[in-house]
Amino acid sequence: MMATKVTRMTLRPFVLTLMMTTVAFAARHGEFAAPAEAAAPVAQQPPRKLPTVGTKPQEILLTKITVSDLVTSYDFYTQVVGLKLVTSKEIPLSRAPTANDPEKEFVEIPLNFSGSMADPVFLLIKQRGVKPSPEFSKLVVVGFKVESSQALMERAAQAGYKPIREISVGGARVSYLADPDGYTVEVF
Repeated sequence: MMATKVTRMTLRPFVLTLMMTTVAFAARHGEFAAPAEAAAPVAQQPPRKLPTVGTKPQEILLTKITVSDLVTSYDFYTQVVGLKLVTSKEIPLSRAPTANDPEKEFVEIPLNFSGSMADPVFLLIKQRGVKPSPEFSKLVVVGFKVESSQALMERAAQAGYKPIREISVGGARVSYLADPDGYTVEVF
């Protein structure tokens, strides 16, 4: 019985502190409403505006691929494919990755052709300790419609990427190449 009293007495301040910290953190980050007397300062803050995403009520919004080297993949998709970094005043500033960046647990880099959140987004994901396997990479195909597939393939060749194959579909040229992780990139 003495051990139970000591344990309860020892744990009460810890549990109370943990509860207060959790409530304060959740209230600050909008996880749930704080008690009425603490709600006044939170209620005076303007509500967070969510970024405008997409232009239609229903549409494909994003695609994500996990990459082994964020800088190499970013360079491929921006310099060869022609995608732009997506930025928005409603979300934290996105920026191009560099080789000097500290390794983080998880990073997403949003890209598309316009640089706007209004258009579907292609995200490069880098997770510490996670790399796509060659077997998995062969199963993934990412397709892009571009102004000139021939110009894209010329940029790819200059960057050292070789075509997998090229075909003609209804008079249109369709080219295939592998990205730095071996994902198939189909270009119309």
